[in-house]
Amino acid sequence: MGLDRVEFMLAVEDAFQVALPSDATLPTPGSVIDYLDRRLADKPTVGTSAIQRAFYLLRKALVEHHGHVRQALAPSTQLVELWPVRTRKQAWLMLQKQVSATRWPPTPSTGFFARHVFAQPHTLGELAEYVAAYSPHTLFRHDERWTRAQIEEIVRQLVEHQFSISRSGYTLESRFLQDLHVD
Repeated sequence: MGLDRVEFMLAVEDAFQVALPSDATLPTPGSVIDYLDRRLADKPTVGTSAIQRAFYLLRKALVEHHGHVRQALAPSTQLVELWPVRTRKQAWLMLQKQVSATRWPPTPSTGFFARHVFAQPHTLGELAEYVAAYSPHTLFRHDERWTRAQIEEIVRQLVEHQFSISRSGYTLESRFLQDLHVD
C-alpha cells in the first residue's frame, strides 16, 4: 500500500475513531463504507447529517465564545470576515479547540496562495464540510451511530480531499490502485 492510500486510511481511522485492517481487504471506497457500516452498527441511528451538525457546532462556538450574532452566520459567511487580521490566528486556533477538531485547515487568509493554491475552506459552510470530513467523531455522542448515508458522505469527502478527485471522477466500486491510480 502506497503513501497516498495509507494517508487516506489514516484519515478514515481518525474521522471515525476506528482501526481499519492493514491488509488489502478494502480495495474500493465502497468496501471502506461497507466495513465502517458493519463496524459501527451497534449503536442507535441518528438522522442529522454530519455537515449540518458541524455547521451548528461551529455557529454555536462563534456565538458563545467569539461574540458573533447567530443570525449573521450562514454557510456563505466568509471566514476572513469573522475576525480582524490581528486576532484571526489566535481566534482560529481557539475555534479548533472549541469544536474539538483533530484536523484543522490553515488560518483563513485573503492572499493569492490562500485563494488559488491551497485547498482550504473560505466560507463557514466549507469549514463545516471540512470538519464533517476530518473530525466527524466530534459531532456525534458516543451512543449515536452514523447512518450508511452519513458514512458514505464522509468517505466520499475524504476521497475527494485526499486524492483531489471530483465526485464525477470515480464510483464507489472504483478500485484505489487500478482505477484511481492511488498507490
